[in-house]
Amino acid sequence: MTTPLTDLQKQLAKAAATYVSQEEAEYFAELVLDTHLKKSPRSNPIKSAIKDLENWKKYKSTDIKKIVDTPALTTYDFNGLAPALKAKTIHQELIQKARKNGMAAVAVTNSAGFHTLTFWTDALEKENLIALCMVNGGPACVVPFGAKGGDKTAVFGTNPISYAIPTTQNPISADMATSQIPFFEIAHRKKDGGAIPKDSVLDVDGNPTDDVTKTYFEGENANIAPLAANHKGSALMLFLEVMTSSLLGMPNSVQMNREKFVAEEHGNLIVAFDVSAFTDVEQFKKNTSSLAETISNLEPRIGSEKVSYPGEAANDRKMRIEMTGTIDVDEKYLKSLENL
Repeated sequence: MTTPLTDLQKQLAKAAATYVSQEEAEYFAELVLDTHLKKSPRSNPIKSAIKDLENWKKYKSTDIKKIVDTPALTTYDFNGLAPALKAKTIHQELIQKARKNGMAAVAVTNSAGFHTLTFWTDALEKENLIALCMVNGGPACVVPFGAKGGDKTAVFGTNPISYAIPTTQNPISADMATSQIPFFEIAHRKKDGGAIPKDSVLDVDGNPTDDVTKTYFEGENANIAPLAANHKGSALMLFLEVMTSSLLGMPNSVQMNREKFVAEEHGNLIVAFDVSAFTDVEQFKKNTSSLAETISNLEPRIGSEKVSYPGEAANDRKMRIEMTGTIDVDEKYLKSLENL
């Protein structure tokens, strides 16, 4: 169903204002729409936002606790709540502490999940911050490089990471799993029988396979290859596993419930660097813009239409939709927003 972008944003804000302040609700709605325009249809931030709104019907905002508060670090226990509705509070905390200390971090534990990580990073680059977000993407479904696979033998989650870097125009921005493919692609292929990208999943012997039945087991168990299907990707995944579990006092992927996804088990960490604390902001942005432009102007190889820097295609997609002023949204999601 085609709906005006402004109407959709107002609906999101109105639903969120049931649970948080009007200012927080409008901020949430703005970020949801921004993320959806960039990431859809590969992901569906509107659907995720509705899930978050429905989650808040079960809890009170007083359930959120600040359990660590130092000059450069805040840790929140969200007590099962979806943190997206409090994005403004989290971002303001990062901005204020990064301005004062040069860098800052916010950790979120015991929450209903972070969904699309672009939501958490792209808004911060507008404040001349370099933003980094990482999430424990378990339960264990990725096999370390060189190991055999099998039911319940994977060690890592898909451990997604996102970053956003300011430029003079659109940001350099990436949001990706550090596994060869995200877990949801495995689940989709199990349902529709589609092809799995080469070297992205493993069989019980640890060898690449394109047969989903040899890599997807009961519950949430799978055998996905690490990024690049080599030791470098495996090393990166281990680092992110530690940063989003042990460092935050949360279970690692092996310690999580292997039979189903439990959002509250997953650790989330956002780090922000204040560019002005390191160097001149305008010069920095000129340099990053020049780098992005150089990449964008490279001659593409045979079979490719264009070379793009991270985030370029997503921002182009957003601009195209914004020019029309409307967006196609499944009618069931619009009805859910009306009910909320």
